[in-house]
Amino acid sequence: WWLGQFGANGQIAWNLAGNTAGFGQVWDGRPFWVSDFNGGGKADVLFYFPGDGNWWIGSFNGNQMAWNFAGNTGRPGSQRITIHFKSLLPLTQARLNYLADQYAAMEALYAGGGNIAVMRGTTEDLSGNAALSALQNLNVGACTSTSSTTDQTTLFANRNNAGANDIVVYLASTLIGGAGNFVGCASHPSSEPGCAIVEVDTARWLTAHEVGHVLGLTHVSNTDRLMNPTIGWTNLPPDLIASEYTTML
Repeated sequence: WWLGQFGANGQIAWNLAGNTAGFGQVWDGRPFWVSDFNGGGKADVLFYFPGDGNWWIGSFNGNQMAWNFAGNTGRPGSQRITIHFKSLLPLTQARLNYLADQYAAMEALYAGGGNIAVMRGTTEDLSGNAALSALQNLNVGACTSTSSTTDQTTLFANRNNAGANDIVVYLASTLIGGAGNFVGCASHPSSEPGCAIVEVDTARWLTAHEVGHVLGLTHVSNTDRLMNPTIGWTNLPPDLIASEYTTML
């Protein structure tokens, strides 16, 4: 967050006011309210974070903004899933932004007709684990729902901080091993729900697509639909139909 203040020379001086990177992507269309909420005589910033249902107030002390917990109103949704991200590649700010955007797209789409609340879990950098470095080029075989490769079995065992029914999304450099050019694969060991993806900037709903597979969805030919396998979606955002929401629920 940046605060611009006019000086006597009529020029704006910009100062770093605060940072909300820990909340993921907060500028996704939700409202921000600006008012003197705490009675301190200065304007504060109030926003709601759907990742956990919390409300936060940002208050200025000089040029710096401090965020304070204001309350919790929960998350809507008839069912909930928690998504964790784990990266085999160093978690640069660009990659963190990519994962945040993937999450935001999935969160908004799943909240539609099925009213599924997607909760943001943890994000872990696995790139420092030498035992996993060879898995950056992850062999997913034919990527069928009924089997997992040795690479997948090894990788998907890394579920730090994830509950038994949480879904873990692993970020790899490439997915190799079978026919086709995979950018995502949702085959996984039966007791370790998750999927693997690569960075594709033009595929904002890639994680939503792969998690859809984890929740029981299959491919369709209609390019307007999320579960089209080419990820060359038309009429964005891609669609989920009522029967698909029912399957996921």
